[in-house]
Amino acid sequence: VMDGSKKYNSVDNFILSCYSKYQVSELVYKTKNKYDYVLFTRPDCCYPYPFEIKYFNSVCDNTICIPNFHLAGYVNNINLKFNDRFSICNNKNYRILAELYLHLYKISLKQKLHSETIISNYLTKNNIKWNLIDFIFYRVRLSGKICKYDKNLVLKL
Repeated sequence: VMDGSKKYNSVDNFILSCYSKYQVSELVYKTKNKYDYVLFTRPDCCYPYPFEIKYFNSVCDNTICIPNFHLAGYVNNINLKFNDRFSICNNKNYRILAELYLHLYKISLKQKLHSETIISNYLTKNNIKWNLIDFIFYRVRLSGKICKYDKNLVLKL
């Protein structure tokens, strides 16, 4: 049970995350550079392992990559899990993921804004699939402590 001050914290963070992705995508788009890949990351994470170049091999025009842990969400009431903390997109699909922000209000009129569910449904409707990659990282709170829900990830290091 959440107290009133934190009741919508997750929803607010989801909306802000979508807004950030949208703003980044606009910057990338306006440069007119043709980047092969666009990575969406969170600034509050620690990445203890090197990023492996092989992850790019799993990305194509209709497929992005996400980490294979802390998966949640449903697509059309099917347990189709998603991790919203990191994604690898290419030049053809990064804007599809980022433009979810433009649709959030309309979506919110029909259903609750649960991040993983909304993203996975939106990607599915836009014919974007996702591959899971073995890329482990954890969130670090402002205090410097590892998020309590991510402590089990540290044990894998």
